[in-house]
Amino acid sequence: MPELTTHDILSTGTTGLLFGLGSVFLVLVLLICFITLMKQLTKNKQKAKASPAPAVEAPKKDEEDEGEIIAVIAAAIACMAQREGKKFKIKSYRRIKNNRPAWSAGRRN
Repeated sequence: MPELTTHDILSTGTTGLLFGLGSVFLVLVLLICFITLMKQLTKNKQKAKASPAPAVEAPKKDEEDEGEIIAVIAAAIACMAQREGKKFKIKSYRRIKNNRPAWSAGRRN
């Protein structure tokens, strides 16, 4: 078995390093190209599927919906009262501005 010189050891390591890094970067470039191609293909399919839909009128908020909302709230409170054995009564209600996320609405004053 011949002895390897320092130059032989370094050149073998450098060659392995370059082939390893080169193959990794080549696979990454191919992956980027594949993802870009898939993005373009799906965008074209979405454009083809997106046809102008007929205009639908948005439901209007009427005062008669308020009574239904109050009835639903009262039914939920009555259901909870039956389960816990407590009595609840709705004294008043007020509409709050809905400019905060739902998860932060728990501690409103």
